Formats: sequence, C-alpha cells, structure tokens
Amino acid sequence: MENIISTKRYVVKLSQTTNKPVKAWRITDFIEKVNNSYYKQELLKEIKERLNQGENPANIIILDKSFNIHKAYRGIGTLKLNTINGSKKLYHYGKPYSLYPNKKIILINNIFSTFSELYSLFNKHGVRLDKSILNTVIQQAFNNENELDISKLYSEIEFGYMSFEEEDPLLKKLKVKVNEELENLKSNIKLDLQEANTYVDIDSLIDDELSLKNNFNDEDYKKLYNCFPNKFANYFVNITRPIVGVYNVDKNTVEVLGVNFIKKNGHDDKQIDLKSVSHNSPFTVILVAGITLINSIYQMHCNKFDKTKIESEEEGIYSVLQEFDLNDDEDDEDDDIFEKEISEGKIALERWQKTKEQLEIAIQENGQSIEEELDKIENTEVSSVVNIGHSIDFTINNIEIKLQSYFDKAFEFNDFKDGEIEVIQEVNKEEIDNAI
Repeated sequence: MENIISTKRYVVKLSQTTNKPVKAWRITDFIEKVNNSYYKQELLKEIKERLNQGENPANIIILDKSFNIHKAYRGIGTLKLNTINGSKKLYHYGKPYSLYPNKKIILINNIFSTFSELYSLFNKHGVRLDKSILNTVIQQAFNNENELDISKLYSEIEFGYMSFEEEDPLLKKLKVKVNEELENLKSNIKLDLQEANTYVDIDSLIDDELSLKNNFNDEDYKKLYNCFPNKFANYFVNITRPIVGVYNVDKNTVEVLGVNFIKKNGHDDKQIDLKSVSHNSPFTVILVAGITLINSIYQMHCNKFDKTKIESEEEGIYSVLQEFDLNDDEDDEDDDIFEKEISEGKIALERWQKTKEQLEIAIQENGQSIEEELDKIENTEVSSVVNIGHSIDFTINNIEIKLQSYFDKAFEFNDFKDGEIEVIQEVNKEEIDNAI
C-alpha cells in the first residue's frame, strides 16, 4: 500500500475512570510518556518510509544519547562530517549505531569512543584535546581501509604531551594509558568489522521466517544480532528521546529525522499540543495531534476488548438473563444486582464500540487501512512492512510492539486506559478552540 503522509490534526479528549484527587506530577509523567512515545512512533514511521523508498538499513543510525529538551539544537538538520562543526556536533550528540552493519559507522563509533576516553585522560591534568580534529581523523580512517591511519590523532596527542615537563611522572603514566586506548581502538575496530562481516554473511542466507527462527537458536547468530539490529532496537526503545538519522555514504553527512521535535523552538503539525488539563472530577486531558496518536490509541483501545472477549461478554449477559425468574419475588434483590451488572456491561461495550468507530473514521480519513491496524494488534510474528531482509523486518516489528506496550502502560498506570476517549474529527485552529 502507498504511504500517505498526513497533516490532519485531531482533538483527543481523555478522561480518567477515577474520581480520586490526582497529583500534578502524575499528569506531568503521563504527558511526558505519551509525548515521548508519540515522538518515537513518528520516528519509526519515517524509518519505515525511508526503507520502503529503498534506503539501505545500514544507513539508518541512532545515537546513544537522549536529546536535551532545554537545548536549542540550532543547525541540527544535516550534519556534514567533512566539516569541523558537523563532526563536533555529532560527537556531542552521541556515538552512532546502525540498524544493519555499516563499516563507516563502525569507524566513527570507535573513533568517538576512543577520543572521549583520551579527552577525559588529558582533561584530568587540565589539558584539553582539540575536538576540531575529528573530521580529519574520520576522513583519514575512511581513506585507509587496509591499515588504520590515525596520524592526526597522534599529532594532537603529542601536542597535548607538550603541556607536561619531560620527566614528569604523571606524563609517563598518562602515556601508558593513552597507548592502551590507541591499541584498544585498533583491536576494537578489527573485531567489530569481523563480526559485521560474519553477521552479514549469515544473515544473507536467511530466505524465510523459519530460517530466521532457526538462526535464533544459534548462540553465535544471536550474539551477532544483538551487536547490530537488536542494539539499535534497544537504544530506540530505552533512550527517552533518541536522535535518529540517515547517513549518506557519498556525501558523508547525517540527516537527522524529526528535527522539529528536537529543536527547542521547532514546531510542525506532527507534534502533540497540550490544550488543557481539567482538575474537575473526573480528571481530563485534551490533546491535539496527528494520525500517529490516533493509531496508537486505536491499538490500545482494541486491546481492551478483543473479539473473543466481546462475544463472551455478550453470551454471558444472555445466559444471566435466561436464569432470571421474573415471577419469583424472593429473588428481587439478587435480580436487581444482576440487572445492574448487565446494564453496566452493556454501557461499557457500547461506549467502547462508539470510541472504536470514531477512531476508525479518523484512520480511514487518512487513507489508512483498518485491516492493517488490526493486523498489528493480532499478529506478533515477523511482518513484511518493508521489503528488506527478514532480520530487519523482525527488528522493526519488535520495536513497534514494545512502543505500543509502553504507550498502553502510560494510559493504564494513570487511569486513562479504561476512561472516556473522545475524538473530534479534522479541525482548524478556530474549531479546536471551540471544541475545548
């Protein structure tokens, strides 16, 4: 199915099930978790779109640090690693890891890791290595495939040594540690590249889902999978606000995805807006967001009552009705209790169905298939969302499942999962103000 990027916005009103007082920090926690989950869902959607367009999964990268909501992040759009500023910015944002093995990303990762250790060693003695050399160090490493060339890094280290007296015992100790780091850099790169090649060789032989499952029974394959696709997945799921980008091999640049989420003053129609929080009983939150939030709520909502459970619930109501003896006055009190339970059950199911229909209308308005959304809920096997190797399909699918689980828990832990959910269809800003 063709991917449609929607800019439609929806007002979503969430009301809790409880009438108990709610502490402010719980609402703050709920909003933060929903916002972070929404951001990750938008990132994942962009990743899938890029892969569907033919992007190599080896060029999809994630950094190992969460972005800071208090920083401006000016100029974060495209990082040019051949320039001083581009390489320095990437270094500060975090070490890169690729979705699939990528030799150049492995080199950058190890260079950043070693430079960070060296910087700390020198900084303890009041000496600062110059980060402006990083673009040259990276380029030298790229240009010499057979034997690692880090001559620029050696030159900077030698310059740092000049801050010490020649016979200073601290200098001798420092040189020992520096040499260890440089040897580790060479050995780590060699090992990582060997593991990458081995993983690609094995993974290229996987031609169906059964082969993939069989390979996961092999400890060597599992270890290698955990070093590459699964490492990407773990960072994606566990980092609060991950930075994800697309590496351009020819230009040596990184295009950062979702930049308006990251920039302090950035904004676009994809983001969530918090319109109001009502402390009246029950506690109510009103958000305005795009279709990604609707999709997540829809999956959570369907998970509350699956088809089997609904049929069972209706059958149970019918069975209880048949057991009533309407002519038996002695059972009036019990009958009242049963009638109340039946009435409440019917109301809950009707409310659930009404909300489900509202969400489905919104999804269909955006040219999306309800069947596809239901498949995400019912199918926990490897999906074929993108036409790229089974291990990457498997990884993307696992990320989706975990993100939805965290989204559901945010609602459940804050008493919104079983509460009222109202969705107002596509609106403009004036209609949003009127709706709330």
